[in-house]
Amino acid sequence: ESDYMYEKINDILYENFGAFSKYAYDILRIADEKCVNSLHELVKLCGFSYKFVREIFYVLSDRIELDKDCFSLDDLRVCMGKREASVDIISKKLINEMDIIIKQFNYSDANLDHISATAETCSKRAFYLFENFDAERINILFLGDHDLTSIAFALLCSMKKKKCNVYVTDIDNRILTMISEKSKELGVGIDLSHADFRYSVPGSYFENMDVVFTDPPYTPEGMGVFLDAGIQCLKNNPFSTILICYKTAEMSNKLGV
Repeated sequence: ESDYMYEKINDILYENFGAFSKYAYDILRIADEKCVNSLHELVKLCGFSYKFVREIFYVLSDRIELDKDCFSLDDLRVCMGKREASVDIISKKLINEMDIIIKQFNYSDANLDHISATAETCSKRAFYLFENFDAERINILFLGDHDLTSIAFALLCSMKKKKCNVYVTDIDNRILTMISEKSKELGVGIDLSHADFRYSVPGSYFENMDVVFTDPPYTPEGMGVFLDAGIQCLKNNPFSTILICYKTAEMSNKLGV
């Protein structure tokens, strides 16, 4: 009964908030943990707008009683699932796995501005995505993935016993082949597609993604191409999210924002 309710609540949140559904759930968790039953008090604790917080309770109004500014904590707690324990063991395991995989791959193409990320960076990215988005419900696209972050994320979901909908598109067939072989070896599913973002994005990815993650070339032209391609792939709703790895070179302000 508890597991069914937890899944149902998360389905409702995803239907209404898309990529922001995990934030919505975490707001409910904060209310539960802090024993807060006032929308205004909850806004102060979570840092989101009153409009967003109220909308969460509005879409759950048939399950959580809301009277003006106050809601029923008893109703809310019926909807909540259990939180997981410390992630330290999984984090270390993921870093070790990614370190082996990255060393096996050991490939870069200077013509494509490849700069490899470390196993620790890949793991941190994977945890960020897992902790901030509903892995089982969102479609997440890795737009170019020389760093193999898609494998880190899919592997983390597997370690957490969660399903995920992971997509990768890249111009480099060697990267796609590596991800295909390694994902099959690890038993994690990743949908792959070849594309040159200067001209088009895969048709099946167009306006189909809740979240796009990309680490583009750090040039004005490269940033522009990847950003444009990423936007094309996002679903047309206000919660769709694009995440860009970005750094301004110390000796240049061309990309300063």
